[in-house]
Amino acid sequence: VSLEELYSGSTRVAVIERNVVCNNCTGSGSRNGISRECTNCHGTGVETSMQRIGPFIQQIRRECLMCDGTGNIVESKNQCKACFGKKIVREEKIIEVNIVPGSRNSEIISYPGEAHQIPNGIPGTLYVILKQARHEIFTR
Repeated sequence: VSLEELYSGSTRVAVIERNVVCNNCTGSGSRNGISRECTNCHGTGVETSMQRIGPFIQQIRRECLMCDGTGNIVESKNQCKACFGKKIVREEKIIEVNIVPGSRNSEIISYPGEAHQIPNGIPGTLYVILKQARHEIFTR
């Protein structure tokens, strides 16, 4: 933003892309809401593996790669047509950024609930950081 905008204030429009819960399947990933338990992690969302290192055995736990940590798998024939079983879709949203008079360089403006969403979770907070463009005459 320009020095003039920081000094006198203004309103800017920003277009953001964010992940939102699919409205078509309400975040289930399936057309009829039916999914089956993951056979890899047995519904826990976490897979455990053992690794031998010399005389020791190390147990490693990580997010299940087959179900992406959800514990459930949607069969391909039953996947939602809008999100293809991913439970989220990309959305473009227009945000009005209100720059108040006297704003400073690197000031942070927050918009709660306007960032990415996940199924069964609350939307995140979007942060806009004001960056001052170089001015021909003045420095701040």
